[in-house]
Amino acid sequence: MDAEIVAKDRLRVTTRNVTEFQLSPFETMLGTTVEIDGQLVRLGPGEVAGLEPRDLVKENGRWRQGRFKLTDSLQKNLVWHGPIDDAFKEPFVVVFPTGQSRNKRFQTWVEFELKHFRERWRALMRADLPEISDVTALEQGLESIQSSLILFGDADSNRVLRHLQENGLGGLHRFDLPITSREGKWKFGDESFDGDRFVPACIFPLLHNVKYIVLNSGLTFREGHDRTNSLQNPKLPDWAIIDITQPPDALAPGRIHDAGFFDEKWQLKNQPKGP
Repeated sequence: MDAEIVAKDRLRVTTRNVTEFQLSPFETMLGTTVEIDGQLVRLGPGEVAGLEPRDLVKENGRWRQGRFKLTDSLQKNLVWHGPIDDAFKEPFVVVFPTGQSRNKRFQTWVEFELKHFRERWRALMRADLPEISDVTALEQGLESIQSSLILFGDADSNRVLRHLQENGLGGLHRFDLPITSREGKWKFGDESFDGDRFVPACIFPLLHNVKYIVLNSGLTFREGHDRTNSLQNPKLPDWAIIDITQPPDALAPGRIHDAGFFDEKWQLKNQPKGP
């Protein structure tokens, strides 16, 4: 989208592939006229007293002033939108596995990436990585954890992941995770991946107490991106398939076999590339 100030009380906005956005360029937005894609919208009082930014929403092809709606259906919006690194901007807890994967190479990779994430968080954020074991997380009750859940491991090693697969997301929300782990293999979309060669990483929303589930990923920018903070930004989109026959290095957790974004309904836009 492009936006410009035409006059002290007039804005012009051009959008493409956008259905919601927020404006707050003026000290007061009351009475401002916004031309959006050729349509004129005159802004009235804010929806919340004292809140100057205005939400603009497109419905049935027409723009109007309104508030973003958080619904009980899967929908990308101002709160849930990805990519993976978005989960680390607000409270989260890493749920580490207490079991062992049947895939030895994958088990070694998980142990390395967890250690790497701890060291990165300490170096960059100057804090200990918030962690909890899968056993403790289940004992506390997942609904009681007021943070995003960062799950490392597979269904053999991480009891939380196995619990979610066997019982669904239950009280957290009624949707299933798009990636499943069974008998040492991963299923994502129509494809099945060898769990000792390929690792899926993804972000997925939760609709109540927990904001996101992230699978097998910490911060996606690594040491090789630290020479300037302009490079310390997301390097992976909403999901990725990582080939761990290439060891992790300063730029990536392995060879990126495939990666992509979910659509506005958190569904696959395209099927992942097969092994």
